[in-house]
Amino acid sequence: KLILPILFVSALPPTFNDFGVRLGLIRLSIFIATTALTFWVARTLIKNYPANRLNIYFSALFIASALSPVLAFFIFQDEVTTHFINTFIITAIWLTLLTITCGLIVAALSQRQEIIQDLESQIDRVRVRTISENNETIRLSNDMAKYLHGNLQSRLMASALAIEAAGKAEDAAGLVAEIEKARQSISTPFDQFASHELGPLTHELRHLQKMWDGVLITDLVFVGSEETISAIDTRNIIHVIEESFSNALRHGLATEVKIIVISTEAGISVSAIDNGLGPRAGTPGLGSSLFNSIAGSNWSLSRGPDGVGSQLNLQITK
Repeated sequence: KLILPILFVSALPPTFNDFGVRLGLIRLSIFIATTALTFWVARTLIKNYPANRLNIYFSALFIASALSPVLAFFIFQDEVTTHFINTFIITAIWLTLLTITCGLIVAALSQRQEIIQDLESQIDRVRVRTISENNETIRLSNDMAKYLHGNLQSRLMASALAIEAAGKAEDAAGLVAEIEKARQSISTPFDQFASHELGPLTHELRHLQKMWDGVLITDLVFVGSEETISAIDTRNIIHVIEESFSNALRHGLATEVKIIVISTEAGISVSAIDNGLGPRAGTPGLGSSLFNSIAGSNWSLSRGPDGVGSQLNLQITK
């Protein structure tokens, strides 16, 4: 791409000076055409026989340089003089230097492009890593918010009821123990968040039921295979049930809550049915935001069976 245009332009002045414009253009066109053909053949041979590329390269330079005087001798009947020989030597040297120079230019441009592509690739990797880290930060923030709103709230509510019961029973030792437990929950709110590793869903459900024992009468029913439930879905299910327990007690004044979890290939459905006062009108709270973040619009809150209490139905798609 670079050799032939430069060769043509650089050969114009001496060719026109020796042979005139018309004849010079004819000679120069023949020279450029034969050089282009020689280089094209050489490039094809190098692709097919890369082990012999140096031999092919130097042979092509010699042939391209020799064709000009040979054609001049046979076609235009030029005499072999000192000027004729000097022209051949100069052409051979110039074509060699021009080929090497253009090769260096192309290599430099190619390396420049490779450097740019490498930089773009690194920038893309950094951008992807940054986005991933941001997403992880957002996910962790959401998990922490859900934990505070669910697990910690449940622990404090259970402590509050236990403190009230100990006070009514005039149990000083129990009262002090429950107050200390509540104090630790407030002073180290994320202790269980960092240390507690989720187990199978049924295990986590039993743990949750034990946490609320004495606060609510709970009935937990699980249908399906828990092997297909991921750790993320397990955590989300626990958050939903904790929020259901909390809402049933705080807003509905319920004493009993039944939880039904059904796992299928299509997804996981969670239903919470309590015997409280039922849904009440008002501004949606953090619980609604929690349900939205887990299930999107695939959840509803309505009156329970026979119009008694509340019933939450939530669907998590796989």
